[in-house]
Amino acid sequence: MTVRTMLPRVVLVDFTVDRISGACPTQAEGRLADGRPFYFGARGGDWSVFVGPSGSDAGGEWIGLAAHLFAVGDDPTEGRMSDREVGVVLESVFQSEA
Repeated sequence: MTVRTMLPRVVLVDFTVDRISGACPTQAEGRLADGRPFYFGARGGDWSVFVGPSGSDAGGEWIGLAAHLFAVGDDPTEGRMSDREVGVVLESVFQSEA
């Protein structure tokens, strides 16, 4: 798995996944330990993770939210990731550097 982060890494010890769903794209949403929302999407051989601003609530609507691209990587499943595969990617993206 290839992970390329787009912003300086921060120590994120914990995150919560609120939902994982779909295929083409596989999508997940949740919150980081500091309360910021995140969105994960996998489609067409790539995945990406966007992180929203602190105090925001995407509520499934990421269009118009001032989210930043946090990380990208390769998706050999072409958007058909299992829940476990999504979890592995998110754990690698949000790993603690402490």
